[in-house]
Order: sequence, then structure tokens, then C-alpha cells
Amino acid sequence: MLVFKDDGDVISSDAEIKVQGNAIVLYYGREIWAGQIASSAFMVDAIVHDNGGRNDVGLLALLTPQQNAVHEDSDFSERDDESMSRCGGTTQAANYQFTLAVSTPGEVNDCTTGVTGRPRIAPVEAQGPTDIIINEVEADNPKQDEQEFIELKNLGAMEKSLDQYTLVLYAGNRATPSAYNVIPLTGQTIGANGYFVIGSSQVPNADLTFRWVRNNLRNEVGGVALYYGKETQLRIGMPVTRISMVDAIAYTTTSRSLKGYYGQKLKNFINLFIPGQTIIFEDPNHNGRENESMSRCFFTDPFKSSSYHLLDATPGKLNACGYSPKSIDKVIIGG
Repeated sequence: MLVFKDDGDVISSDAEIKVQGNAIVLYYGREIWAGQIASSAFMVDAIVHDNGGRNDVGLLALLTPQQNAVHEDSDFSERDDESMSRCGGTTQAANYQFTLAVSTPGEVNDCTTGVTGRPRIAPVEAQGPTDIIINEVEADNPKQDEQEFIELKNLGAMEKSLDQYTLVLYAGNRATPSAYNVIPLTGQTIGANGYFVIGSSQVPNADLTFRWVRNNLRNEVGGVALYYGKETQLRIGMPVTRISMVDAIAYTTTSRSLKGYYGQKLKNFINLFIPGQTIIFEDPNHNGRENESMSRCFFTDPFKSSSYHLLDATPGKLNACGYSPKSIDKVIIGG
């Protein structure tokens, strides 16, 4: 077992796990020494993690490409001994299969509460049908933000009316987070196992176009929520409501919002909007992509932040989840 720091050098060649480590790799049939540069050769399994709210692009690209790091949030639970526990399958080098849960060294992982673990606030639950979900969001792109879009997916085997569905866009970094756009979907339909794209006139496969070509989704801290029910209760300027909410995703497009005063505002927004979940950082520098999106991969549970990964944008098409669900079981940092 090796622990790598963020410049790729070995911190430890034994099983001691240090807080500043950013990757843990299991090798077989390879000689290892302290000071060695990170490598995927002879790698059996790996997890890339952080506890400072940032992704290490180099280690991610090398060890777990096209994935986000697992973030062990010290404020996640009332208990201090949470761990990153494998709950989503047994694929090797799959960060997305790890979730925060109460640590259980030497015992079966505590996956009973999914990604939410034991949060301070009761986790949000769908308040309506769950066969239509938010599948992909592009909130920020280079230059003039002309390619922003929201994609819904129909999980059902029949065409479905979007009557009574409404999208609401929230500004999360206001003193009181509130809605800045309300998009009724009544009168629209979505095909069987199909997609419905809301985007600017510059977005390929857009089924419904925004009023403006540019800057339709807020930069910095924002949220996209899908509601089912009478849209009369939903209006621009309203504070966050979870009544009739069936899916939602919270995001930020700047690392500044993850720390200090802004980080506290972000946490307050999460607790109001999707308690028990985490923010998705749409990093404009992620893997050198110029037009990445927050794409849902492999899991269809509503509100599940860990289902989203930064990948090439594919509006109206199958998400670019190129890695297959392929083993490290759990990781406890600084218990």
C-alpha cells in the first residue's frame, strides 16, 4: 500500500495513512520505495481523495481518469470518525463508488444511509415521481457562456408528458439564497429512455431554448431543482423550497466559494437546498477540457451528488461515462 502526496511523490510505503495524502494505491508484483513517483503500472486499485476541497488533477488523470476526488468533509457528520467507504460496487480505481459513512474497520461497511451517512440534518427526499431526473448540467464554459444547458432523462420505457414539471434555478451565494429563473415544462414531452435539453440557441439538440443566448446559468454558487406539481407556488425571487422537489444539483464554478466566509455561505445553501449532499465543483481547468459538464454516471437516485462527474458535454446524448464500473474497501483519514 502506498500513499502519494499531491506532487506525486510517495509519502509512505507502509499502511500508515497520513492526512496530507491525496492518493492511496494498491500494487501487486512491483518493488516500491520511498520517494518514488506515482505510477499506474501494476496497480490493482486506487482511490484519490482530498480533505481540502480541491481536486489534484495530476493524480486523478494518472490513477482514476475522468473522475473527481473523494472529499472527506470534517463537517460531514456529528461523529469525527467517518470514513470513505466503498458502497457503490467493486470496480477498481473507482472514486465514485466511495461514500462518507461511519467508519467500521474490520467490519462490513455502513452503507445503510448511502452518500448521506449520518448528516446533521435529515437528508432531502423526493416529493413526487422519480422517473424524470436531472442528468447533465453545463453551468459555465469558456468565453461567453453560450453553451450552458440542463438535460433531463426519462428513466421510463414510455414517452412521458412533462406537464406539471418545473425547473427552478437558484443563486446560492446570496444572503438569502433565492430563485432567479423559473422554467415551466408543461406542454413538453420526453421520449422513452430519452433526454430533454433546455439550453441556449447555440446548444446542440436543445428541445427548449432559454430566452437569452448567454449567461443563463449563474456562475459561482448555484442550484438547479426539478419540481413536480402546480407551478403557481414557484416564482422568481422566492427562497429555497423543498416542497414538491423531485431532484436537484448544487454546484460552484469557482474554488473561492469552497473556503472561509464563502465556504460557510455554501454550507448554509447546501443545508437549505439538498441537506446531506455535497457541492459539485465545475472546475474550468479540469483535465484541460474547455467545455465539460456535470454528468450523471451509473446511479439514478435523485439528489445524489456523488453520481455526477466532470466529463465532456453531451447534450441530448448518452453521457460520456467512458470508464466502466471495474479493491480498496474503506479509508479512514485522521480518525
